[in-house]
Amino acid sequence: MHLRIGDTYEKHGQFDKAEQEYVIAATAEDSTPDTQIHALNSVERILKLSTDRNLQIADIYEHQEQWSDAETYYLRAADPARTPARMRRAQMGLIFVRNTGT
Repeated sequence: MHLRIGDTYEKHGQFDKAEQEYVIAATAEDSTPDTQIHALNSVERILKLSTDRNLQIADIYEHQEQWSDAETYYLRAADPARTPARMRRAQMGLIFVRNTGT
């Protein structure tokens, strides 16, 4: 049940809620190995989507010279980043907006 709810949230771009449902699905007492795999793969996918979206939003704010907003989204992108490339991209953005916006 929680997998289907998570899938619905994910389809509607509500990644935080989807992640919560997938975690519940993966950790439930009656969770099967297949359910756990599906849920964990879904959480991993959501983290990537969230990071990519936050980087895109940060880039828009940076282009508009809205440094504080850009910094907020770079921080959000850096938090769930699972790959070194995404983490570096977020860190470079933070360095730029902090140096430029002050």
